[in-house]
Amino acid sequence: MSLFGTRAVSSMWLLVLSLLVLPLQYTQAAQILALVPLAAKSHWNVLDTVLQTLVARGHNVTVITPFLKGRSIANYTEVDISHTLPSGIAMPWENIMGECSVANNLPYLNGRHRFTCDIVFGLDEFWNTIRSHKFDLFITELLASSCDSYVSHHLQIPQILVTASHMNTWYHDTFASHTNPAYVSTFHSGFATPSNFVQRFMNFYDYLYSHLVYKWVDREATKIGRKYFGPDVPDADTVMKNTSLVFINGHFTVDLPKPVLPNFVDIGGIHLVPPKPLPQDIKQFIDESPNGVIYFTFGSTVKMDTAPLHIQKAFVEGLSGISHRVLWKYESATLGQLPDNVMIRKWFPQRDILNYSKVDLFISHGGMAGVYEAIDSGIPVLGIPLFFDQKHNIANVVHWGAGKMLDYNTLTNETLVEAINEMIYNRAKYRKNAMELSKRFKDRPRTPKQEIVYWTEYVIKHKGAHHLKSAALKLNRFQYFLLDIIFLLFFALTTIALFVYIATKSITHKLSTLSKHKRE
Repeated sequence: MSLFGTRAVSSMWLLVLSLLVLPLQYTQAAQILALVPLAAKSHWNVLDTVLQTLVARGHNVTVITPFLKGRSIANYTEVDISHTLPSGIAMPWENIMGECSVANNLPYLNGRHRFTCDIVFGLDEFWNTIRSHKFDLFITELLASSCDSYVSHHLQIPQILVTASHMNTWYHDTFASHTNPAYVSTFHSGFATPSNFVQRFMNFYDYLYSHLVYKWVDREATKIGRKYFGPDVPDADTVMKNTSLVFINGHFTVDLPKPVLPNFVDIGGIHLVPPKPLPQDIKQFIDESPNGVIYFTFGSTVKMDTAPLHIQKAFVEGLSGISHRVLWKYESATLGQLPDNVMIRKWFPQRDILNYSKVDLFISHGGMAGVYEAIDSGIPVLGIPLFFDQKHNIANVVHWGAGKMLDYNTLTNETLVEAINEMIYNRAKYRKNAMELSKRFKDRPRTPKQEIVYWTEYVIKHKGAHHLKSAALKLNRFQYFLLDIIFLLFFALTTIALFVYIATKSITHKLSTLSKHKRE
């Protein structure tokens, strides 16, 4: 076995041992129910890793999912909903870009999320599952609706949420975890932190926009809850506030520090696995490159061969004009006039490629999984974000000096080549910054998987661990924003001012009268 392979096996054993020796917070195997609200592979990879970590710990997990393993796993049970959910994998460019524009992505996600709730709650398999087991915990994704929180409410068990990205802006109000948009950027923002008046204004606008749109589009969640769980259940937002803990697929070393509640736990990089040796043909293609290699992918959601022809042409012409070889994830077997320096495949072992020493640059759409794989390996990123949080993800990398960002709307082969050449020419600077970011990202007291085990068992052991939640959840908006105090102070100051005014006027009048009498 090669040294590289030995290290991979050793790392895997260390992970297993770390989970085994972690102090057990919950002495019995818990019964955990999980739900997948969106059939998107990148989202599932995060949630699945959380669930498999708990399965490896010895807990029993039942998951309602469209993604089936195809094999038997001890302590792991699947409820198949693949025939009911629309796929979010390899979607046509025109469809996904129209549905996921900044103005429409929250309504789109909310609609998909509520659709899943409506479908799942109407299935006999769902009701048979929750009636035939006594569950201790419910886990679902924090996406764009509160409808699935009715499951934990109905079963009277704690709920843990998992994000596939950094924290969704529209949920800050729900959890009383408001952040200051003067310096904490939002989910949609194209900057790591607002640095001027215009950016602060845009950030403030998006903060308000996200909350108002979410409250509006998620009104139907309450109707879904009352349709399936009874007319007397609370509204969905109230039910959602009972969440015990949120696992965030982010980390402050990348997404910048911000004030967070103790029941918000960073697990950024949870999906990372020890890299494996490369397939021989890919390794040979990389090793025989005289100038290094670039890896290029737009992820699993969008089919690259459905992108507008002028964008595909810009990539083909641009990549053919650089000195590096390129590995390009492209769905079709052919790509017209394929440049000699480009290899295309429908799939590449991305994690293993990015960890290989001769890879100099990662061209990415900015999906969180790929960004963290690049950060973990210390690889600079040239980002061309498309939708959702991708612009913000790339903006964070740019902030730390480990990448550049291009706009796909104005992309040409000239702008692509210019950006690639600039990063390759200054590779020492970009690589140094990427390696420093990687070191900070990996320097943690506990691994993401250890965080998952510790905090999940903590929530179960402490019966929901509600002491971790903000006391602000008990306040109404009038109290939360201190409007009662402000009105009291306003009333007091107005009263004092009025008293002073009347007293002054009275004294002035008396003095005037006295002066008049003296003159007479």
